[in-house]
Amino acid sequence: MGNILKIYHLKDTRKYKGEKSIKRMPKSFVIKIKENKTGANTEFLDIRKKVVMSKTDFIEAIRKGNYPGYAIRKHHSGEFPYSTRDKFSFNNLG
Repeated sequence: MGNILKIYHLKDTRKYKGEKSIKRMPKSFVIKIKENKTGANTEFLDIRKKVVMSKTDFIEAIRKGNYPGYAIRKHHSGEFPYSTRDKFSFNNLG
């Protein structure tokens, strides 16, 4: 919780402006919906847009800047999308 303004006497000039909280939306609502036998993510769902994407489609969308909270890692077996860190754990691709 944030700081609470406490007024102790009637001549206090401060005014209560209501409870303030930081309301930050997560960068995106993309989740993994399918993986292969080795555990690599192969299909993704954008919950807001209601769009299912293959790994290739998602990587291309990241490259175009459509998903700024995500990036691409190169590995010897190919490229993989990943979620950059933020305070929300539910939007990690898993």
